[in-house]
Amino acid sequence: PRARPPPSWVLGPHFWYKLRHTLPIGLLFGLKYVVTNLGLMLLPTSTHLLLQGTDILWTVAAAISLNRERVGLPEWGACLLCAAGSFCLGLRVGASLEAPLLPLAVNLASPALLGLCVSTLRSATVELMRWDGPLKGTMTHGELTCFKLVLSSLTAALGALLLEGLWAQPFHEAHAHAAGGRATGRKPPCWEAVAT
Repeated sequence: PRARPPPSWVLGPHFWYKLRHTLPIGLLFGLKYVVTNLGLMLLPTSTHLLLQGTDILWTVAAAISLNRERVGLPEWGACLLCAAGSFCLGLRVGASLEAPLLPLAVNLASPALLGLCVSTLRSATVELMRWDGPLKGTMTHGELTCFKLVLSSLTAALGALLLEGLWAQPFHEAHAHAAGGRATGRKPPCWEAVAT
């Protein structure tokens, strides 16, 4: 029997090949966290969580369009029920907010990004762990997760700096307006911690 090659490791051979296939995953996961937090600034948590329930719809759509996966009748039924629930919820939220388009769009973008995350994670896993590829099937799930977490953390950190720093005041004012209050003009908590 042929000896199995040694396991791959993060900084080992074919680093750029691994980075090329994990970069979309990390960027999408990080962006999803940024958009999720922005969505929580714009809508009440209960509405935000209900809109997050559309993630199955977006995941199936991404699986069909990006990975060319086949979808059966139960999956289509779940998608239609999700879409109907989101439509009804959107009508209710739209009637209660003064400017409903941006909060709804942001809160629906988060589950859409999750669908892209799942789809790109699946395609990268298939590519990076195949036996006839450059890594000869030696990449572990832990190594793939390491790449994903480092890239998504960097993306989320940049987004947090933008939301909590450069663009914080307009978003805090929008959140206060959506909640029915007034913007206080206070800096976000991260700036208070940095200033001390």
